[in-house]
Amino acid sequence: GGGGGGGGGVGFQPRAAFGQAGAGSRPVQRDDGMVQVMPINDLSPYQNRWTIKARVTAKTDVKTWSNARGEGKLFSCDLLDKQGGEIRATFFREAVDKFFDMVQPDHVYYFSMGQLKVANKKYSSLKNPHEITFGAIADVRPAPEDASIEHIRYSFVKISELPNRGAGVIVDVLGMIKQASDCAEIISQKRGGITLHKRDVVLVDESNTEVQLTLWGETAQAEGITTPNGLVRWDSQPVIAVKNVRTSDYNGLSISTLQSSNVALNPDFPEARQLYEWYTTQGAAAPTKSLTTFSGGGGTVSFKDRATLADIREKNLGYGEKPDYITFKATINYMKHDNDPGPWYQACPQEGCNKKVSQGIDNTFRCEKCNKDYETCNLRYIISLTAVDDTGTQWLTAFNEQAEVLLGMSAKDLDAKRRDEGPDAYEAVFQNALFKQYIIRVRVRAEQVNDEMRVKSSIASLQPIDWVQECNDLIAAINGM
Repeated sequence: GGGGGGGGGVGFQPRAAFGQAGAGSRPVQRDDGMVQVMPINDLSPYQNRWTIKARVTAKTDVKTWSNARGEGKLFSCDLLDKQGGEIRATFFREAVDKFFDMVQPDHVYYFSMGQLKVANKKYSSLKNPHEITFGAIADVRPAPEDASIEHIRYSFVKISELPNRGAGVIVDVLGMIKQASDCAEIISQKRGGITLHKRDVVLVDESNTEVQLTLWGETAQAEGITTPNGLVRWDSQPVIAVKNVRTSDYNGLSISTLQSSNVALNPDFPEARQLYEWYTTQGAAAPTKSLTTFSGGGGTVSFKDRATLADIREKNLGYGEKPDYITFKATINYMKHDNDPGPWYQACPQEGCNKKVSQGIDNTFRCEKCNKDYETCNLRYIISLTAVDDTGTQWLTAFNEQAEVLLGMSAKDLDAKRRDEGPDAYEAVFQNALFKQYIIRVRVRAEQVNDEMRVKSSIASLQPIDWVQECNDLIAAINGM
């Protein structure tokens, strides 16, 4: 056990105690007076008759596969017992049908009739050298709730230590969220053109080192995490504890969540309270080193790595094999919106498609990609605008998600506003969006237009300036001169 104690008025989320395993384990012990239970840490491949009692701390979705040897499906979960032992368990084929709906995170079960094999560390951060596979003969039964089994157990790695672990490994991290971007949609060509949701946040810890964490799926779409003390937002600079993130050499070094990740904001244990105390008293104003270089892709960028608009021309960006990415602070001073019917296009209403549709004589909308006709369509922004800083002016293209941030409403709502309230109300929306500063990240690529190479800059992400953070960064930069 260990941990516990109050949050000192900080508003931390109460949760299970954090600490090392309790008393030493025995090979076999009586549990509940009926079932003989073996501690997880005493399991070995040379035993096949055992029962463990454990809490499910993480669970993946069902994954299917098909190859020359056949096809099948599986799901995995992480198990924790009261001695503090942890192990990854994977269910295959018949066991998926039998147990996927029954086995739920944070519940306790008896597990037996599984086989042990050497653990694949590519998919787990657990320290156990083995993992369990469950097949057709697997036996899983609900067990009574057991307060002696922790709800989760972490093995945190300091952010400054991440480079020593290499890419593609699974670790647990604890940090302060220094910056949080908006949720963004991306189209995954590798996964058949489906739409994925992601949110980038920048973490920092007492090692004065930053790293970008990418949140995926429903976690990224949510504004934060609901705790017993209410909603804790990503952009409220909370403490974050994540079990199971994967390291990557993308943009230097970055980390991202997995299906099996467990994410907690403002958790209640000593290390989290200590980190919060450090950040609020000194860490927020301290100079930091970023492991993530942002040489490509979207996301936030450290203060010292910001560029200027003039760099696009002076550094001949966009002429390489791959697009260049650049981040700067700039003011939006013009948005083109006199095109008819508006600065948007008619898009396929099918979720994840967003391709342009053509309107037929019968007023239906045809999507060639989906090969379907629809009764309605979506409107999605595509706006040409200019941004200005102290080095010059640059034309940029804002697509739907970024334009919604600038204008504060969807294209569909803006179109309705013009029809319902008239051209003056429509014009006012654009005027109100001008002369505001943002941190803007753009994708720069030279493209051939009529036998001429033209550099096109499209906005990958933008966020309003956090003036408190901006002042702290400026102070740190001055102190570092």
